[in-house]
Amino acid sequence: MQTAMARFLRFLAVEKNASPLTIKSYREDLTALLEYLTEAY
Repeated sequence: MQTAMARFLRFLAVEKNASPLTIKSYREDLTALLEYLTEAY
């Protein structure tokens, strides 16, 4: 799952030209989601 997240963040940076703060926010949100899912299941 970490690989998929890294690929998505790279896509945002390269293809969508997202700002560093946008990428940071996505990284934090996705990390929180992965932690929640790990604990829930």
